[in-house]
Amino acid sequence: MDFPIFGSRAAVTHGHARGALPGSTSSIKERFMRTLKEELLWLEEFAGLDEAQDKLSVWIDFYNKRYLHSALGYKSPMEYEHLYQEEDLGKAA
Repeated sequence: MDFPIFGSRAAVTHGHARGALPGSTSSIKERFMRTLKEELLWLEEFAGLDEAQDKLSVWIDFYNKRYLHSALGYKSPMEYEHLYQEEDLGKAA
């Protein structure tokens, strides 16, 4: 699936994961893909590409806004990123 095409259609923006240690972003990506497969792809049968894209868009929205991660202090990725940005701005001030 071509991300720029799907991303614009689903109103998804592309960001890069920050790892605590050098090289750790690949483990973050691998864990994300495993969760996606376990919670959506292996459980659903899609009637076609449009349905798959729609369900993926809904799942990604849920994952980013409401899925709590123990590694993030039981915060969603969006909440964690917001707190990170606030902290980063506070250091700059």
